[in-house]
Amino acid sequence: MAEYVPVPIEAAKRIAEDYDKEQVIIIAYDDKHQLKHCTTYGKTLRDAALAAAVGAHLKAWLGFPEEYCKVLPARVLKAIEAFEANEEK
Repeated sequence: MAEYVPVPIEAAKRIAEDYDKEQVIIIAYDDKHQLKHCTTYGKTLRDAALAAAVGAHLKAWLGFPEEYCKVLPARVLKAIEAFEANEEK
């Protein structure tokens, strides 16, 4: 069996660019591997956070494990860390 390949964020970004959308949420199912997958993309940090929140809600509704329903995009986490580091100064 071929290795499982999730939908990359770059694919969601291409959809956003090709169709002029600010947020993209992709829910996919791989029958061969019996896996559900969610990929989100947002044009801005705000859009990324909102898309991730919608993705988390959909993942919870679809029965994803709870730890997968609370994940923030890496660039949102970096922005939060930078903000908190700046607050400490």
